[in-house]
Amino acid sequence: KAQYLQPSHRIFIGVPGSRASTEQSDMCVDTATQIAKNFHNSYVITAEKEVDAIAQLESLLEELGATVVDFTAPAQSLPIVTIFTTDRDSRACRWMMAECLRKGCIPVAMPPTTLKKVKLLSANCKLQIQNKVRTDPIGDKLDLTQDIPSFKGKNVLCVGVDTCHVAKATVGAMVGVLLLDGEKKNRSNNNTSSGNGPTQSMISTFWRVDVRGQELQQVTDNFRSIITQAESIVGKLDEIVVMQDGSVFSELQSMKRCVPAGCQLTFTCLHKRTNIRFHHEGHNGALIANNIRGTVVQALTPSVRNSSNVAPSFHIQSHDPAMSTARSLQVTVHCSSPTLSNQDLQQLLFTLSHASTFVPTKLPLPTRLAHKLASKVERLMDADPSFKQEQLRDALKYRIWYL
Repeated sequence: KAQYLQPSHRIFIGVPGSRASTEQSDMCVDTATQIAKNFHNSYVITAEKEVDAIAQLESLLEELGATVVDFTAPAQSLPIVTIFTTDRDSRACRWMMAECLRKGCIPVAMPPTTLKKVKLLSANCKLQIQNKVRTDPIGDKLDLTQDIPSFKGKNVLCVGVDTCHVAKATVGAMVGVLLLDGEKKNRSNNNTSSGNGPTQSMISTFWRVDVRGQELQQVTDNFRSIITQAESIVGKLDEIVVMQDGSVFSELQSMKRCVPAGCQLTFTCLHKRTNIRFHHEGHNGALIANNIRGTVVQALTPSVRNSSNVAPSFHIQSHDPAMSTARSLQVTVHCSSPTLSNQDLQQLLFTLSHASTFVPTKLPLPTRLAHKLASKVERLMDADPSFKQEQLRDALKYRIWYL
């Protein structure tokens, strides 16, 4: 099982969008009221406007004592706020979600439904809440030491990096995932059962740059911050594997200076929109098909002719699309750890592509989480430009609130 921390309060808000009809407005109110009955320790807020809903939420949190908490407590239980609205991507709804995060709540936006489908939506709502309060995105079902024996007894930190470029600014995100072997997971579960709370195995952070050219410093500072927080959780780090989405590696040298003594660094760039396709053709005129999952191609990677500064790279296919030609993931290794072989790196990427997902994905888990976080934060900052990482409680850094 994955580790969960039950929310302190469950608050359901029914607020129709600005373009909602009378029927849709009633549906939002009815959905919030009916679904709240399926949860213990739940509260309902209904309002016509988003500003009024946030004002009621703030008053409710003060009555519950949820505002007087420790901002630096990582294992703190947080309230869950589920917003039922007809337009989840509207600027007003995104502003509400940013305000919820400022107040230490994990927001969930869902569409309303009819009374006949309340039970189905309630089950979906419960699943959404469980995913967002998780502190271990990998869980106990995946033990990397079985696939990568060299990781046994080591503290490995995998860091995903991604940025979202828009016209006005650049929003970046970084997610660190700690990989523990089976023995350490068992000790973590014993601590959980004894009441010490779940062990944090994921750290997330984000930033915004309004002036181009300052991204390098932001990436370096946040990378150093994640390493510091990871060391405070597990102690000494043995391996750091950076999985950056894109082909830019200008921050590699500054990242090397952040690596603690005795720790090895592997830096990779993941290029997911390559124009190269790989397939196999059957015998006797059989149809062309995608390669099977786990296929690695190392010999056909394009390189600059007569250049000695070309980094080693390979193509790996971790997913299996049923209706299209697969785009393999091109991985460029700009810095290789002497204790992590190329084969182990390929196995790590393939295994993490199957973690915390129902269907295998092209990107490994840390990069996938960083991509989701950057995309989510960009939409929140578009609705509320004053939204910053420093406004969030530390407990949110260890939750997957952005999924």
